[in-house]
Amino acid sequence: MGGILPPDLKIYEIITTITGEKSYQGATNAQDACLQAGWQIGDCYDHPLEPQLRTSPDQGTELRVKIPCHSCPYHYSDCTKGENDPCPVKPQAPELNEWMKQATRSHLCPYQGNALSKKDHQLGQKWVTMEQAIKELAPQHLQDAANPR
Repeated sequence: MGGILPPDLKIYEIITTITGEKSYQGATNAQDACLQAGWQIGDCYDHPLEPQLRTSPDQGTELRVKIPCHSCPYHYSDCTKGENDPCPVKPQAPELNEWMKQATRSHLCPYQGNALSKKDHQLGQKWVTMEQAIKELAPQHLQDAANPR
């Protein structure tokens, strides 16, 4: 992303009161986040995700926010498989021995992403920088907000 994020840009978890559908939006206020999700402010609950200082061995200490991810059930990592791509490691065999052989090949998966903690793997979430969250959650709306012209 090369641009500098506006200091008041937040990522909001938005839940519509009508259907219970959940959306993540980047905006400077809750009303804009609801509108970006396609709902009116009176029809949704909003919860701003608070960035926290996190330390990683390769990046040092930086502000990160926790966002949802699709984690692989065969190893503690984020799945980077495309939505329409078939899973190359999901066991398909009805017979137990063959199923076990297929499951043990999961470490060869080309879609293995960032390693997650056991807790985050089970909750289906990961810590990323605000810039990365903007790329992953709602690319067009959030990238426009982060890169004003």
